[in-house]
This record gives sequence, structure tokens and C-alpha cells, in this order.
Amino acid sequence: MKRNERSSRRFTRLRRTASAGMSVLAAGALLAMATTSASAETVPTHEQLLSQCKKADVCKFTPTQLSTGMIGPEHQVGNTIINCGGTVDRTWSWSETTAEQEQVGLSLSTTAQLLDILNGAASINFSRNFDKSHTTSESITQHMTPFTMAWTTRATGEQVITGDWELHFPSRFYGHYIWYDKDFQVKLEDPSAGYVLLHYRNLTADEAQKDCPGEQSAELGNINQTRTLRGVTGGWKPFAWPAPLASHGVSSG
Repeated sequence: MKRNERSSRRFTRLRRTASAGMSVLAAGALLAMATTSASAETVPTHEQLLSQCKKADVCKFTPTQLSTGMIGPEHQVGNTIINCGGTVDRTWSWSETTAEQEQVGLSLSTTAQLLDILNGAASINFSRNFDKSHTTSESITQHMTPFTMAWTTRATGEQVITGDWELHFPSRFYGHYIWYDKDFQVKLEDPSAGYVLLHYRNLTADEAQKDCPGEQSAELGNINQTRTLRGVTGGWKPFAWPAPLASHGVSSG
């Protein structure tokens, strides 16, 4: 009997020790989870931080880099002009507006309040003007023989401003008074880059039948011309966001 009692007591002590160990492990796991969660919550997102620009005591942008010499994809601007019969001079116009675009996906309201500050600082730093939008228009006249078509394509010049935001708050914001958003980037049109092309060629037999029904198209020629209206076609790099530096992102002061 005594042996059984002693064995029972030892088993009970072992069970209590194991339970205590499991409780300590569970508590440690919960503490680790809480610490990780708290750490994740101490850094605001780009939107959460930069949306406070108007409420901060200081909200300034310091430009660090201007990347140029890039173009977007070539695309058609304006309508396709088709001449079915007779030799004529056709005149038409095209217009295209591009808007400044930031990289991190901010809301439109936040972007709107930042761009004036950013463009103003960049204009001073790089000694050139930067606008939130840019409109390009052009009127074209082309001498067209029968059964020909003409259209215009454009590759828009692109530039990227990179810099750092610095915000100072009157009271703690996410635990700190000073926050930075490093290597913030915006893309906008570079009017000095890119090119515009005019394309002019004969219709194919199928195109003539479709676009000029009832017209005699037996004299289809072999015109196929492209000429540069503006800019130069060579020497540009395809657009790509510049690689961010190691300091990229939101951090506290």
C-alpha cells in the first residue's frame, strides 16, 4: 500500500510539473505573439503617415534624385485618317494629357495634397518646372493620294523624382514625434524627351473594300512611310521605376 501511495504522489508531482511547464511555454508564446503584433503596429503605412501631412507641424520633401532619359510605350494618338478617292490635303489634330503618378498606391486625396509640396521642392532643387499634369496637342496636314491612310503614334518622355518625406508631429504619432518616408518616387511626363511619328501607307485590298465601299480601288499603290514629327526615336530607355535605396520605406526619427 505504501509503495502505491508513494508512486501515486510521484505521478501527481510529475503531472503538475508538466502542466506548469506547458503553462510557461504557452505564456511565452502569447508574449511573443503580443510583442510581434505590437511591433507591427508601431510603423504606419505610407498612406497612414503621408495623409497626415496637413496636420503635422512640419511636412517637407527633400529631393535626392531625378531620373530622365526614359520613354513609355509607343501608342496611337488621335484618329486614323482614311482617304478613299481623289488627291487631297487632310488636316487633323490630336491631344493627350498625362498625370503625375506616385509609386506606392496612395489615395487620390493624399496624393493631391503632396504633389504641390513635392513639385515645388523639386523645381527649386533641379532648376526646372514640374507639373501635376501635362497636355500635348498638335495639328497635322498630310498630302494624301487615293486609298491611303495616315495616323500618329507617340512615345511619351518620362522622368522620376525620388526623395524623402519628413513629418514632425505635435504629439506622438505611432509612438514617435518624427517620421520619415524614404525614397518616395513619382513619375511624370518629360516634355523634352520622347517622340511623335506620322505613319502613311496605302490601304490593303481588304481595307479598301471595307472602308471605301463602292470606290474603284484597282490602282492601290505601295506607299509605306513613317516620318518623325517631333523628338528623336533613338537613345531612350524603356520606362522603369528606379531601384529604391536600402533606406526605402517608413521609419521613425
